[in-house]
Amino acid sequence: CTVFPSTNEGFGLPVAESLAAGTPAITSSFGSMQEIADSGGAMTVDPRDDHALADAMAQLLTDDTLHQELVRQARARE
Repeated sequence: CTVFPSTNEGFGLPVAESLAAGTPAITSSFGSMQEIADSGGAMTVDPRDDHALADAMAQLLTDDTLHQELVRQARARE
């Protein structure tokens, strides 16, 4: 997965590239990153909340069903 919890990214290109490659992402829950994530394949968190970020990473790394679903969503994006 790609972890990109930016607080100051203009477009979110790393998230878009990750999803285009079929790789799930964890990213910020606002701005352009939220807009990119809304189409599937990504989890969003408040990038200022260390616990939320750690929880999302742990969940994606240990929940095979979630990981597979996010991969499916990322690959289905157009």
